[in-house]
Amino acid sequence: MFHQAYPMMFQPTAFIKFPQHPTIEENGCSLEVITFLIVRTLFPKYCDKVPDEKSLEAIRVAAWKRLMEHHRRQKLFLMPSYMALYYILAVFAEQSFDDTILGAPDATNLAVEITVKVFSVFYFIASKWHEDPHPEHITHVRFDFGDKSLMDRLQWHRRYILSMERLLLPILDYNISVMPAQWSTFLFFLGALVDEKLPQYRAPYAVAVKILRGSYEAIGTPVPSVPPEKSLGQLRRDVTKSRKIVKQEIPALIAAVCDGLQNPTGSFKFHLSMWL
Repeated sequence: MFHQAYPMMFQPTAFIKFPQHPTIEENGCSLEVITFLIVRTLFPKYCDKVPDEKSLEAIRVAAWKRLMEHHRRQKLFLMPSYMALYYILAVFAEQSFDDTILGAPDATNLAVEITVKVFSVFYFIASKWHEDPHPEHITHVRFDFGDKSLMDRLQWHRRYILSMERLLLPILDYNISVMPAQWSTFLFFLGALVDEKLPQYRAPYAVAVKILRGSYEAIGTPVPSVPPEKSLGQLRRDVTKSRKIVKQEIPALIAAVCDGLQNPTGSFKFHLSMWL
């Protein structure tokens, strides 16, 4: 099994952030942390080339445009829990991926596949959030996309939601009463971690990251700068004390998110120690 073969190979920080309602509010969390780490780890070939850049951008633009046009009046695009699901559907509705072979060595396919899986995770967390009393919350909304055949074709993404539920709960010690304010320290820590450990991977030429960055930019704003009075070490200690993280479960989660995706290198080179 994947998690037995790689017991400590994945750092936990990229996924700890999910229990904050992926409101991705004005001061919300940063999806780009996850996307950079996933792409850098699994697809190093796509971090230094620019194949088919226009098609990646087209996917992002088409999905965002569809969202804005279809739901501007209802203001649903202001609700990230709704947008997480809608973005998945919009990407596949606006682009012709019927014949796409997911997992093929193509940057467009990689970006699409990672996007739909990552947003499925967002949808799961959002659907569990009971502190949002809004009548249009994703747990109360019926989606009418006007095309039943389209909806039938896209139901497959729900399997990711179910599998993520089983994996996320033990990893995150997830409690539905956790409020976003409790995660502010950890969000600062993620921002500091990227600045200190991954500055070379913020370059605009990371192609497979491009659509994922677009996804993030469509639903939120970056993590604020780390408070000057706190060092990365202090933030790390705050995070360690604030929540329980079951580190040994992390590889299984990443295996599920990346199930079926191509691994050009044939091996993983992350080790938990580089993040601690």
